[in-house]
Amino acid sequence: MSTPKSARSDGALLACALLAYSHTFSHLYGVQAVMMSRSPAQEESDMSREIAVWHSEVWLDALVILGQPSPFEKWPTSDQFPSSIASSSVHVIRLRALAHGIFVRMPRLIVYLKDLRTPARSPGYSTVSTVEVLTLLARECLAIEDTIVENALLHRVHVNRTMDGRVAAVIPFSFTFNTLADFDAAIYYWQARLLILRVCWHIGDRCSSFATDYLCREGLRTVQNILMSWQYGIRAAAVCGMFRLFHALPALWGAMNDFGNPSKVSLPVLQSWLLQPANSFYEAVIGDVTPEVLKQAADVYIGGETSKDFMEPFEELTEP
Repeated sequence: MSTPKSARSDGALLACALLAYSHTFSHLYGVQAVMMSRSPAQEESDMSREIAVWHSEVWLDALVILGQPSPFEKWPTSDQFPSSIASSSVHVIRLRALAHGIFVRMPRLIVYLKDLRTPARSPGYSTVSTVEVLTLLARECLAIEDTIVENALLHRVHVNRTMDGRVAAVIPFSFTFNTLADFDAAIYYWQARLLILRVCWHIGDRCSSFATDYLCREGLRTVQNILMSWQYGIRAAAVCGMFRLFHALPALWGAMNDFGNPSKVSLPVLQSWLLQPANSFYEAVIGDVTPEVLKQAADVYIGGETSKDFMEPFEELTEP
């Protein structure tokens, strides 16, 4: 870091990223500072692109809970900078880039939605202007999709009858992905889509800005895709699969409450089935995950209140 050039290097970016992951959240702003110091004309490496994609999701929870916009939203997003580190597949690269485009916008979007749900009482506060800004950004996020690429990836997926009788009662058919990278990109993309679909759904509670039939239909389809991927994530993808599924669980949980239950079993039975592997995997790290905790986590992503327990791990993440 002895020269301005070295302070903008990929090495400096990687160092800040590792510190943010392994030490304190505050180093996230070091990642931002390195990114923002670079010239717009500088061509980004695959590594720098991958760091931005990874951090946009990893820090989503913290930024949403603290009510802060993403530090990456001014950096090139979405398909402007797909990374090929995780996979050379064009389908994987495209879906991950699109999901990133949603993730970097989501914290600001939820700030606006929370303002709408709990309007300020200060002079000059305008609910109308909040709705306009919120709706505009939500429409921008909702348009970040690619059904052609999604369908192309799904055509590479094998659909098999679920062999385990206990699981088959919940999910009669399951997906088998060709590669772990396909699975990871699909869940990553579907999680992002559920987050924005839910936000638009709850904006619709306050104004007629979105076609609720489309939101519900798309939400149910996406929920079904994640449920059919569950067994593959647990058995074939092991640790990596559980990490991806657990990260998507609050979005999935909230979507099932908003859009409905595509399974033939009752919602409590389905939710209990989803929680069993999550609790067996994470119990030693974070303790028991209850339906009440997941409900609150899901509500945070639509501007709900955040409890002290949720806030405590992220209190040091404050912008310098």
